[in-house]
Amino acid sequence: MFRSGIWLRIFFIGLMVVILLVPFTHGDSRPKRQEGCEYGTYDYDGRTCCLCPRGFHVESHCTTSDPLSKCETCAPGTTYTAEANSLKTCHVCTGCNDKANLQAVRDCTVTTNVVCGCRDKHYCVEDNCMACLPCDLCEGKKVKTTCNTRNNTVCEEPDEGTKNTTGIVIGVVVCLLVLAGAAAFLWRRKKNSAKPRETPDTGSQEPLRAVYTGDLKPHVTDIVEHLSWKDMEKVALETGMKSVLVERHKQNNPGDEEQQVRSLLNAWIEEQGLNQASETFFKTLRKCKLNRKAEEIERVIREKRSLIDGV
Repeated sequence: MFRSGIWLRIFFIGLMVVILLVPFTHGDSRPKRQEGCEYGTYDYDGRTCCLCPRGFHVESHCTTSDPLSKCETCAPGTTYTAEANSLKTCHVCTGCNDKANLQAVRDCTVTTNVVCGCRDKHYCVEDNCMACLPCDLCEGKKVKTTCNTRNNTVCEEPDEGTKNTTGIVIGVVVCLLVLAGAAAFLWRRKKNSAKPRETPDTGSQEPLRAVYTGDLKPHVTDIVEHLSWKDMEKVALETGMKSVLVERHKQNNPGDEEQQVRSLLNAWIEEQGLNQASETFFKTLRKCKLNRKAEEIERVIREKRSLIDGV
């Protein structure tokens, strides 16, 4: 009787231990490895998954039994991810636009995008450079500071004596040109006065040509003031720019038409190349029956160039 009582107590004690341990055992059976995710976590379909490290992308998401996502490396030299992520595909490496005088200074890796810089004898003062400009040449002058990728050439100014001599020579040349012009005007006037006056032929006038065939970059603000989004869109599409790229500039600047035009114009100039953009721009405006706007933009550029050249 005594022994049976002891065994009964032992049975009840064992039963209580099992009852107490069951909840803890059941709780530990759930995956908790996400707490140790080295690169952080993300939520997917009600589950907490581990992020893939930079240089990789998610090939398949985690499961209820395993919080680790299956990661696949990016293609070297083609795609990359710069930080831990849950992306299904890696970012595509961008290229450097040789028409904008850019070249790769650091190749694309699985963790970094390509880094572009200016070609030799070109420079750019912007941090995120879109196009590089050719370095100035100090013709007839000494180089004070050599051109580099961030600064243009600085030329030494002539001394005071040279300045005075140059000023005298220029003054004499200007006087001679004025006298020659006046003499030619009087001679032509005298010659024309002896001829019967002819009726001008207004129908044979040639259309205005572009007065400026250099870089359009310094005149972007002036151009934007005279073009609407539809005008710039016509020019871009007429010259073969893909419609999806054109539309992207509108979507990236919602509600700001001026910034939409500026963004698309800058991208279009880079695609055309600094040396060809001006001529193509004015020809396309006229082809799109925007003659008046082409002439107005030409007039503004002509006036500004006259002021610069006259300084």
